[in-house]
Amino acid sequence: MKKVICLGFCTMVLLLSAVNPAAAKFDATASLALKEMYTDNVFLTRTNRDHDFITIISPSVGLKYIHRYMDLSLDYGVDFKYYSRHSNLNESSLSEIQNIKLQNQFRPFNRVFIDVSDTYKRVPIDNRKKVAFDNLFVDMTDSNVFYISPRVEYPLSPTLLTNFGYRFTNVWYKADEGNDSDSHSAFFSIKKIFSPSLTTALKYDFLAQKPKKTEDYDRHQGSVAVTYLIGPQFVINGEIGEAFFDYKVRDDEKLTFWNLSTDYKLRITEGTTMGASYSSSFSDSITQGVYKSRKLDLRFQTGTSLKLTINPYYTVDKYLETGRKDKVTAVALDVSKALSGKIDSSIRVLYERQKFQPNNEKIIKLSIGSNLDYKLNRYLTASVGYTHNNNNSDNNANDFHNNVVWLKSKFTF
Repeated sequence: MKKVICLGFCTMVLLLSAVNPAAAKFDATASLALKEMYTDNVFLTRTNRDHDFITIISPSVGLKYIHRYMDLSLDYGVDFKYYSRHSNLNESSLSEIQNIKLQNQFRPFNRVFIDVSDTYKRVPIDNRKKVAFDNLFVDMTDSNVFYISPRVEYPLSPTLLTNFGYRFTNVWYKADEGNDSDSHSAFFSIKKIFSPSLTTALKYDFLAQKPKKTEDYDRHQGSVAVTYLIGPQFVINGEIGEAFFDYKVRDDEKLTFWNLSTDYKLRITEGTTMGASYSSSFSDSITQGVYKSRKLDLRFQTGTSLKLTINPYYTVDKYLETGRKDKVTAVALDVSKALSGKIDSSIRVLYERQKFQPNNEKIIKLSIGSNLDYKLNRYLTASVGYTHNNNNSDNNANDFHNNVVWLKSKFTF
């Protein structure tokens, strides 16, 4: 993992040094945040709940470099965590506290692109486990995802564009049960622009996936995609294709995937949009190998000073190697309001009904978070927040609820 992060930074430095700095735009920001947090159930247990006070110190830096030949964005931060009553949980070594997001596109020649990305962050190990707002470590693991992708965009005519290239991806997890992997991918697409409102594309992708704990496989994937613009307010996107999984040991599989989505800008009020999508896709899980995900997603957003976002969704995840199936029916709500020129407020709510097979466990999950931000001046912002999580399962071992209160000050240089 450290080699991958080093490779990401070395790649960034190499590409940066190859560019003439003349006429480049460079922006840098730095900040230091101090957060005091209280939780009444630090281990997310059903009984014998244990509280703690946690101090989090977070220095961070952000860099943006824009040039004719390159766009670079880097966010790097560390979160030092100190527990008042459970000092064994303290996190102060660099391997435990990093957050990295690197995005870079290098354009060494006309129509030639090199995309580089490296993301290091903490993620839930499994959505069946205890996932909650403001959960710092229970059933969580550090992860790093690095990829580099040289590609070429070549126009065959003014309305016919090809895109082809190669991608290497490395995925790492700190947890022992994490399924680290390397993958190699070759891709090709040809896009036809029939009119300003109608575009079609043919796509092919070959993937050689080499996970450490599950079976290697090759995947051949082909699809046809359409984008149709009905005026400036309404767009429809559609894609359908087939994927063939070639396993080394188990039986091969051929599966259909698709994605249909719409976005519509309403003229009722400024900033009002509606959207819907229905998709079937494939992903690699952290612990269980490949799964096929079907998702119905609805979105409604409105407002400028008072912003409201409502997002109902329904997902079914079927794991190809184990037969496991997860169903989730949910709605997410986000509300934000500028109370004044210096004070902002927000509320987020997530309600989920989960059903897990083959053991037929059912869970009702509710998470509520709110915060108030006060900008004292251009450099200093003070915040206060509250979070409540409730997990109600027919398996008592997965029941828990907790409350979190925090105060935060952030100084931006």
